[in-house]
Amino acid sequence: MDNAEFLSLLASRLGCSIESASSLSDSFIQMLTHELDKGSTISIPDFGNLHVVKEDEHVVKSPVSNEPILMPPKLVPQFTPHPEFKEKLHII
Repeated sequence: MDNAEFLSLLASRLGCSIESASSLSDSFIQMLTHELDKGSTISIPDFGNLHVVKEDEHVVKSPVSNEPILMPPKLVPQFTPHPEFKEKLHII
């Protein structure tokens, strides 16, 4: 499903325009990004948790020159599905 299909389905289910669905989707993504950037965990009942994990700096080797490269620390978003959500996926 691409973004256009998602927005069309969302608009249909909410009974609103695609523009309104797009605005809602954009606001939701901005809110998620802001909260994750602060280090918050976002819990969505019966779906799962979104959180960030700090990946420490580490050294990797360049595949071209085989020289060591220091990779800076970064925040990596992760999703942990709720057990009921995982179970529903296996049933489908």
